[in-house]
Amino acid sequence: MGALTDLYVSASSIEARRARPGIEVTAFFLPALQTLYYQHSAPLDWHAPALRRLRRLYLHDVGSRVETPTLTFDAFLRILQECQGLEELMLNLRLWPFNAYSGPNGSRNMSSDVTVHLPSISMARFLCPASSEPDSPEIFHLLSHFRLPATAEVYVCSQVFDQENRGYGGFLHTIPQDESCLEILTKATAGSISLTSFLVEVDGCSGQGRLFVTLRDTYYGRFDQWSYAPKQRLADFCTLFARSPLQELIVGAHFEGKAWCRLLRKFPGLRSLTIGGSFVLGEDLSRMFRDVMHALKKVKKDELLAPALRSLALEDMALNRNQLRTLVNSLMVRNKRQRKLSILRLRLYREMYAGGRRDPTFTEVLGDLGLDGDALVDGQIILEYPSQEDST
Repeated sequence: MGALTDLYVSASSIEARRARPGIEVTAFFLPALQTLYYQHSAPLDWHAPALRRLRRLYLHDVGSRVETPTLTFDAFLRILQECQGLEELMLNLRLWPFNAYSGPNGSRNMSSDVTVHLPSISMARFLCPASSEPDSPEIFHLLSHFRLPATAEVYVCSQVFDQENRGYGGFLHTIPQDESCLEILTKATAGSISLTSFLVEVDGCSGQGRLFVTLRDTYYGRFDQWSYAPKQRLADFCTLFARSPLQELIVGAHFEGKAWCRLLRKFPGLRSLTIGGSFVLGEDLSRMFRDVMHALKKVKKDELLAPALRSLALEDMALNRNQLRTLVNSLMVRNKRQRKLSILRLRLYREMYAGGRRDPTFTEVLGDLGLDGDALVDGQIILEYPSQEDST
């Protein structure tokens, strides 16, 4: 067993999960062990010497629904800090392996002065359970003790709302606003945001350089009953990355009115903006288009918002003649202030009506206005019509 490098421990039945582990890591002398995948509801032996030498640690459903963990939050952090060789860490947990209520008389105790700095970490994944304290969830406290470089790939999936606690656990309740904790908060260059998640990346870094955060759907997709409003989600995203040199952004969720102005004002270096997609439908898509066009031609202190913008993409939109005219007018306002686009990409669905009438193509609208593509952009216009024949 001395040459064993990878160990997979899993319970295959409910009975086995209720029992103590059939295989104890401490039962072996494993000097060469590099990877441990532990999928078991019974407690792990956290004092096993083999843990400290690991390069990859994957914990899946470690804990018991019957017994309260004896491990404190502080002790859990100290164990992770001792794993200095870790390159990959995954905590895929339905229950925390530590007791968050280890204080006097069962009071909540999430205090610790431990900083978990893993110099070789390249990937950290936290798939975490619903919190009993939605305004201050355990995942927030756990992440606040980590020091994760901008070169690492960090994935956070948090169940922070349910039927009893809807409206809590937004982005700011999940991710600490601390660049010493998550270096990427001040280094992100590209990002995307959808209904309940966001992804940011660092262009040109030596590692993966990304942070993905999703708020897991524990209420069967009924987001209309979630009081974490879309405009607040966008505001929280802006707060988290206000100090990042964001240059590219994809928005696949519906945000209204002033939220767009705030977004463009917060990231003046934005060069590429993509909006739309399958998560925005019908009237929401039309309203979002109107609000975006209004924001793009808005002048603040004698300067347009997003002055560096050079690429605009509108995806999966059904735009009628009036909306296409609105787009053209907005771009012409920017052109007059020497803020011409280099690339305009339109993926448009043309609606068909009774009698064969259809929405116009973008080229037809330009012709109606006496314009051509050169008047609109200083570069390339890419047109796609996926619902009908490809025509311009």
